[in-house]
Amino acid sequence: HSSKVGDGFVAVKGLWLPLNITCLIIIIYAPQCDFNEVRNGMERSGSIFHRRGALNFNDFINSSGLIELPIGGMRFTRMNNIGSKLSKLDRFLVSSQVLDHWPNAHVITLPREFSDHSPILLHSETQDYGPVPFRFFNSWLILNDFGLILQGC
Repeated sequence: HSSKVGDGFVAVKGLWLPLNITCLIIIIYAPQCDFNEVRNGMERSGSIFHRRGALNFNDFINSSGLIELPIGGMRFTRMNNIGSKLSKLDRFLVSSQVLDHWPNAHVITLPREFSDHSPILLHSETQDYGPVPFRFFNSWLILNDFGLILQGC
């Protein structure tokens, strides 16, 4: 149950009562400038990649014990108005506890409509098709121990 405010970010750590797990939520914002940090050169196209900024960003992620969720859809989440500069600036960073509860969690990019950023959606869905149907193979009948195995069930 703590919070930290820095230049361009707010971090809040606390207990999520319904699941009894500790959550760390970090909101990055830029009230008077753009916070344009990427993790590597592949996350930027048409603009300058700053290696030092990426190293600092990756150090922050690693030292916080965060994991970046895989993102599907578009490779870049931000595009300038003429489409010449592309960056992956939007992402979900979560703790391993989040993945323990939602192992299928992943991120989907949504269509860009009202902003130069594509909205991203955290998605976790488990398909439960019920119990696996019983299968029997005739080849089992030729096994010497089949009767013993069947009695053990």
